[in-house]
Amino acid sequence: MIAAEREVCLVRMSNLTVFRGGGTVASSGLGGGGREAGGVRWFAPVTLRPLVLAALVWLVGTSIGTGIGLIPAAWAEHRSPEDVHVKTPVYHIKHSAFRAGERWMFEFRWSGIPVGRFAIELTEGDGGAGKRLNIDVTGRTNSFIDLLWRYRLHAQGWVLTEPFAPGRFHSEEHENSRFKTTDVRFDADRRIHAVRKKGDNVSTAEFAAPNTYDILSAVFMVMSLDHHLGDEYFVDVLTGMARYLVTIKVEERGSVEVEGKPVDAFRLSLRSYDLTDPEKSSKHRGTSLWVSASKPKRLLKAESKTFVGSIYGRLAAVQSIPSKEPAKSSPEPVANSAADAAESAAADVPAKADPAEAP
Repeated sequence: MIAAEREVCLVRMSNLTVFRGGGTVASSGLGGGGREAGGVRWFAPVTLRPLVLAALVWLVGTSIGTGIGLIPAAWAEHRSPEDVHVKTPVYHIKHSAFRAGERWMFEFRWSGIPVGRFAIELTEGDGGAGKRLNIDVTGRTNSFIDLLWRYRLHAQGWVLTEPFAPGRFHSEEHENSRFKTTDVRFDADRRIHAVRKKGDNVSTAEFAAPNTYDILSAVFMVMSLDHHLGDEYFVDVLTGMARYLVTIKVEERGSVEVEGKPVDAFRLSLRSYDLTDPEKSSKHRGTSLWVSASKPKRLLKAESKTFVGSIYGRLAAVQSIPSKEPAKSSPEPVANSAADAAESAAADVPAKADPAEAP
């Protein structure tokens, strides 16, 4: 199928079509690439960065599933996010499925060995156009892993909840001596302004994205849905300078223990398709998220199988956050352009205390 802009239809499903000019889709993970250096450097791409950034977000990404026809990979080449055109279903969510004023405390392990912890805070705010849910994620490797490889993450964002819509995502990552920031903003017309800073390199992207989500809003959107066994969802996700088609299927219903009590939950399996770098190899074998079946929705457990073993995160505790005014550090409305965003990204989101830093 050739569209007017000479775009090639890459993936066809019953309710999904993906296009990209002259390219293809091939196996990849959502976690942001891999590094095969010796020692323990694989922890960065394979576990902690994507695992923490969204333990909520399909942890480390997944390998591509079968059953979808692909154009030969020989046509593949790296594309900028603006050059990818994806048509996915629109999901209408009218009311919030979450309880503001909660802090979710997680611990995660690799093949049974503790490697780190993270916290997710939810607070209520005023988005101007409606109710706003502020999301704050902090994560770190533990003291033992720090001896080998040190990683710290602080990510903030917000979404509108009535109805649901993405608003802002900002993350700051420290990997040993390296520092990286990612900023994704949506303006009132659902146009994306993205900035990625890595060392002295700055990349920007700006494009219309009526049905694209950032990494945090994608997870909270999927968690907000009313799940039924066999349901399947398709989401276009921008992680910074890369776009992924993520498929989520409701595979199982069961019980997950949280603080000594069983919680009714659904298991969601996730697969990702890299639309901007389709030939990037994946080291992931599958990812599952357990989400509470009733409101308020919570992420209860997440597991990813990789070539080096299984990584899993578990909700250890839910804490109440005292009612207060929205934090001044909450990301503000979008800048007028990607250039404006590049200048203001760091200043808009000052550092805050990290609950995951507590001993």
